[in-house]
Order: sequence, then C-alpha cells, then structure tokens
Amino acid sequence: MNEFALIASSVTGVLLVMATGALARWLGWLSSASDRSLSVMIANVLLPALFLDRIASSEASLAAAEGTTGIMASLLPPVLGFCCTSLGYVLAWAIVKTVGPFLGIVDPVTQNTFVFTVGIANYGYLPLPLAEQFFPAAVVPLLIHNVGVDIAFWSLGILVISGDIRNGWKRVVYSPPIWAMLVAVMIQISGLSSWLPTSLMKAASSLGQCAIPVGLMLSGAIIVDHWKDVQWSRAIPTLSLAFTIRLILLPIAFLSIARTVRLPNHLDEVLLLQASMPAASFPLVIARHYHGDLPTALRVIVGTSIMGLVTIPIWIVIGKQVLGIP
Repeated sequence: MNEFALIASSVTGVLLVMATGALARWLGWLSSASDRSLSVMIANVLLPALFLDRIASSEASLAAAEGTTGIMASLLPPVLGFCCTSLGYVLAWAIVKTVGPFLGIVDPVTQNTFVFTVGIANYGYLPLPLAEQFFPAAVVPLLIHNVGVDIAFWSLGILVISGDIRNGWKRVVYSPPIWAMLVAVMIQISGLSSWLPTSLMKAASSLGQCAIPVGLMLSGAIIVDHWKDVQWSRAIPTLSLAFTIRLILLPIAFLSIARTVRLPNHLDEVLLLQASMPAASFPLVIARHYHGDLPTALRVIVGTSIMGLVTIPIWIVIGKQVLGIP
C-alpha cells in the first residue's frame, strides 16, 4: 500500500504540471500564439539538450548486459519501441473496426483518430520522471527506446490519421531530437563523453531539465483549447473501448512480452513503464493538423490520463511482482 501511494503521488505530481499549463491558458498567461514557438523550442533545443545530458554523460554503459555489444545494446531499445507501438496501432485498429460499429463508432475519421490516439502510449513526458524516481537505471534505455516509438508514430501513425506516410517520414529524417539522440548514443558508445567541455554539459543539463515540464504545460494548454468540443455526454462508448485497449489489453500484452523474452539493460523496466501509461497527449496536435476528430482524440487522451491516476500505480505494482523487479 505504501508503494502504491508513493507511485500515485508521483503520477499526480506529473499531471499537476500539465494542469498548471491548462490553468495558465485559461487565465490568459500562456497564449495560443506561443504554442508553435514553444513546440519548436522543445523539439529543437530542450529535448536534444536532455538527450545529451542523460545519454552522452551517462556513467552506465549501454552494453551492460553480458554478451551485448554497444551497437546491439543501442539498437534493441528502438526496435522494441517500434514493435510495441506498432502492436498498439494494430490492436486498436482491429478492435475498433470489429467492435466499434456496435458502439456507434462507425465514421472512418472517428475510427482513424481513435486508433491514432489509443495506439500510442505516453512515452516521454509522463514515464521519464517516473523512471528517474523508481527505475533510474532504465532512464537511458527508455530515451533510446523512444526513438523507435517516434519512428512508429511518424510512419504508421501518420498513415493512420492522414493516409500519407511521406510527410511523416520527412519528420523522422529531419527530426533534431532523433539526430541528437543518435549523436548522444555514439558519444556514449565511443567513450568521448569525458572529452566534452564541462560548460557544455552544464548548459545541456540546465536546458534538458526544462524539456519535460515545459512540454507538459504546453500539452495541458492545448487540451484547454479543445475542452469545449468534447461533448462528454457522448463519450461513454469511446472511453469504454479506449480504457479496455489502452489500460487493460496493452498492459497485459507488454508485460507478457517482458516476462517471456529475456530483455537486457533494464528493458523490462522500460516495458513495465510503457505498459502502465495512458494515451500520449501530443497526437492531439497532429490530429488537429490532419483534420481528425478532435472530440474523440481529447476524450481518449483526457479520459485515459485521468484514469491513469489509478491504473498506473496498479500496473507498476503488479508488473514489478510479475517481472520480479525489486
């Protein structure tokens, strides 16, 4: 019970940062005109600084597992991230296409938006601070794992929401965070981190610490913009299906994979964190860009995030027992 309360308190603290952004928007302190500049700043400056700080300067070797080379150790996390996110999209698509019509979810745009939002877990803003507190050795593998999630998001995810995979792949190829991740991994593998100037690493640390809270606040602000469009009275079918897929079936699937496959380098802890996560918030921005069904996206994101206050601690406690994590 003490462990559950501690995890629940940490989750609440993270979501309160998002709520602060929502309050700032509602009070007019954070205008919508600043959204683009903030998102560009997060993607092009703060996240690369975070990766440089957490990965390049990490004292933990990526090849910590016996018999695993540095290259293989750095390839396995993104492959796992891509495969698990793809599994989320495929499962969400199969269920909404078969069960959705019985619940009144029949419009193709609504179905595609549902798959796009339910299929991907919150893979950065929420699990990273939890990893830092409860699974510190999993922080670096989690960050590298997220490269694979990004690739799945900008390929399969964009294909789902827009039908045009080309624009998504352009975002992968020209993404500063992904290039920063690759550079940081190569620095870590090559052992060149000791040659980096102390002043550079201090600056990266200061900037990187801003990435998660600023991103959370921006997500909260964007949710406020579309809150009035939700129509919660019509949300029960969407929420019931979203809860079933995102908060029950996918956690069971991820934990089964982690229990069945012997994963090195604390990747079982990474999968445990991903298994416990609600839907990611950033797809709301992309759904808006590609003219998706915003009420559906918001119902999924807000609904699973609120329910996550209960389910995240439950799945982490259960997952630690199932996977034998101390």
